Amino acid sequence: MKNYINYVILKEKKLIFEYYYGQINLNDFIKIHERKSNDRDFNPNYNLLIDFRDAEIRLSKKDVLELVQFHKNNPKLYGARYAAHITKTPKQVVAGTMFDSLNNELPIKIKVFSTLEASLQWVRLSTDDKNIIESYIDTFKKQLNNLSEK
Repeated sequence: MKNYINYVILKEKKLIFEYYYGQINLNDFIKIHERKSNDRDFNPNYNLLIDFRDAEIRLSKKDVLELVQFHKNNPKLYGARYAAHITKTPKQVVAGTMFDSLNNELPIKIKVFSTLEASLQWVRLSTDDKNIIESYIDTFKKQLNNLSEK
């Protein structure tokens, strides 16, 4: 299964929206965090809205600990913020919950949601912002489809 990860930084909303598709492992997470942190618009204090609904998260407890350590070792990623993980399977919920329980030294507060609507308030957005996020989801899915056709 092919994987696809993309993000957009919405400066006016102080938000980073990430979209994941396919089988995602530790190296995929590290690559996207490195790419994102090198983006000129990146701000470690922007809240995170992460859509895992189309992804199969393949992280062991050891992988999650490595990911937490990766964040600790990269001050550019170290910011006080809220993160909403949008999930639809129990495995996706476990990954988000495990990261939250193991990251007690990082200033990030993570909560897992099953719908976009429920996640918006946690990252300090209103339900009026739902259309903006859905348009990015559509854009990312079109990019994914274009990649699959090649």
